Amino acid sequence: YTNTSAPTLSPMSDGVDYTGPYNATSTNVGNYYNTSTYRFTAPVTGFYSFSASMLTYKPTTANRIDIKFYVNGSVISSRENQAQRSDMAANISVEINEMLSLSSGDYVEVKIMVSGASGGYIYVAGGGLFNSFKGHLVA
Repeated sequence: YTNTSAPTLSPMSDGVDYTGPYNATSTNVGNYYNTSTYRFTAPVTGFYSFSASMLTYKPTTANRIDIKFYVNGSVISSRENQAQRSDMAANISVEINEMLSLSSGDYVEVKIMVSGASGGYIYVAGGGLFNSFKGHLVA
């Protein structure tokens, strides 16, 4: 499946995990990705390849953003990106790629967190131009 975010600018608070608002799909074979809960549910046991990206905007000081894969509500992996300059407004992007071993019925979701100051936003322009969540069964 491949999904993207509809255009939006949603406020974020410092240090809070937000579920990625991937609410549109371009490919969703079997409908195992739910655009209401933002979760992919594994139809069969196996190895799955996932990737996700997110762009945020910090109008005030911005230190970093973290993007995380959760499986069944628990963090499995995390990546962060530090802002190059924390004294100015900045767009900060981060990407994560993982191979996950899932059992049938396990669910995967992406969460993002900004750190360093309040006043950040999850930013999407062009219906998924910057944010995406993709996955497929490998074996």
